[in-house]
Amino acid sequence: RFCSQNIFLGCKANGENYKREWLLYSPSVGSVYCFVCKLFSPKSFNSRFATDGFSDWSNSNMIHKHENSSIHRDCMLSYLNRRHNFGFTHEFETQIDEEHQYWKAILRRIVAVIITIAERGLSFQGRNEVFGLISDKVRTAIFSEISVARYFSLSVDSTPDLSHTDQLSIVLRYVSPTDGRPVERFITFTSLKSHTGEEIADQVLHYLCEVCKVDFSKCSAVDGCPEAVDFFSSVRLLCTFFASSAHRWAVLKTYLGNDRLLKCLSDSRWEAHAVATSAILESYPQILDALDDIAEDQTQKGDTRREAANIANRMQTLEYVFMLVMWNHILQHFHWTSQALQDSEVNLQTCTDLYRSLTGYLHNLREDFEKFEKTTKQILPHSNYQAVDHRRSVRKKRVDGGGAPEVSLSARDEFRVTTYYAIVDILESCMKRRAEVYAVLADRFSFLNNVDIPDEECMKASQKLVQAYPDDLNTNLYGEVRQFHSYMRTKFTDSGMYDSIIEDKIQCVFPNVEIALRIFLTLMITNCTTERSFSSLKRLKNPQHTAVIQERPDALSLLCMEVDIVRQLNYDEIIEEFVQSK
Repeated sequence: RFCSQNIFLGCKANGENYKREWLLYSPSVGSVYCFVCKLFSPKSFNSRFATDGFSDWSNSNMIHKHENSSIHRDCMLSYLNRRHNFGFTHEFETQIDEEHQYWKAILRRIVAVIITIAERGLSFQGRNEVFGLISDKVRTAIFSEISVARYFSLSVDSTPDLSHTDQLSIVLRYVSPTDGRPVERFITFTSLKSHTGEEIADQVLHYLCEVCKVDFSKCSAVDGCPEAVDFFSSVRLLCTFFASSAHRWAVLKTYLGNDRLLKCLSDSRWEAHAVATSAILESYPQILDALDDIAEDQTQKGDTRREAANIANRMQTLEYVFMLVMWNHILQHFHWTSQALQDSEVNLQTCTDLYRSLTGYLHNLREDFEKFEKTTKQILPHSNYQAVDHRRSVRKKRVDGGGAPEVSLSARDEFRVTTYYAIVDILESCMKRRAEVYAVLADRFSFLNNVDIPDEECMKASQKLVQAYPDDLNTNLYGEVRQFHSYMRTKFTDSGMYDSIIEDKIQCVFPNVEIALRIFLTLMITNCTTERSFSSLKRLKNPQHTAVIQERPDALSLLCMEVDIVRQLNYDEIIEEFVQSK
């Protein structure tokens, strides 16, 4: 005789079997016990199932007899009541649970308020633990996506805050593993100790490697022309003159009305230059009338009247209006290009093409001097160029009597050569340098998007790309590219190439092409996202909150800029982690 599995199963009257959960076997003793009777039976109950154990396998009917005893049933009921919280501690447990739910609801509302305020970029007082916990959740979600995307590029920029601390902003760009689109994510602000390239690189790498555990094992133009600087100084002076006085601003509003407004320049946003010059050009006569009104107002201070007259005289020179017309035309083109580049989904090839188009536009602008002059004459028909007196240097005469004769330029030609051409040439040179930098990388990947590229060129380009990324691509790239181009020629879709791979789920067919396109989309284009982080920092670290610790603006900026991830957070997980930390 031995212990059989059948004794752990009971049989109902209709022949159905059920498991005897109360019956347990002890290998060390070689007996079975009724654990409910052992725990809850009275001391007077001397059944072997509750004391020494039952091992008489030949009389297994004793198990059925014990199961139907009244004491066993009472013990089972006691056990089941305890298991379902109906014991003497039930009321206490219910009270504790209600208290737990009450405070959990309060914490949920606190987290919701913090997130709502942070989304709007507002500064407020509160416990740093909650900010840090939520920001850590967001940062973890970002690096989880990066670990899946594998490839990323980074952009850094710095700015001093109101506490005179240099804040270094770090932004990462990668292809989202959810929809296959490039995204740029703000990561953190960190205090900058030095502005050298080596120090910035070391600080960024230390943060990403040590703090974020990222694996790296595989891993302005017008300053050259004094006349341009002087022009924008005049634009800034005009705005400051009106904005610094409520009365002068009211005078300006009476001439401009409610539909137009004078705009000020910004040191960090060149878009503001386009808006400011356009606003002055559109309201040029009304601004002059406002300045004349203030200059003739005897109730104003003498300094104010003289300043208004000087600004008006400066604005009525032909050179000033010419610069106003010219810069408005140039900056509008720059503004449109900038708006296109600010989209995080813009790829490197589009960026290169936009810079090349700006370079070509500036090159052709040298021939448009007469066009700008004609527009200027329509605004100031009776003005002429002002001659500039230069200190003449005494030229030494050569012994042989040679030397080129001095050339005397008219005021118009001197302005055209020394100012207009200088500005256009400096801008063209700057845009050309930028276009060349982007073109080096863009040309490396351009063959991927050219479905009509000849075989020989495609082979050479594929080999160069494999040599550039030997750890990520292999020699099968050329064959995949040729087949992929054939595949794309049969598709009638407006989707991009990488979008088509993701939508059609053909990554396994063209693995090298998918990786190459993902690397291409990962490359950073501009630092617009980094610049936006400074706007968030300015709102959070305002004059009333200059003494806050570094972690607070860092956490709140992350919640403000990455609001799409914040809205996906599980509040219950945040609350549980906060409770566990206490």
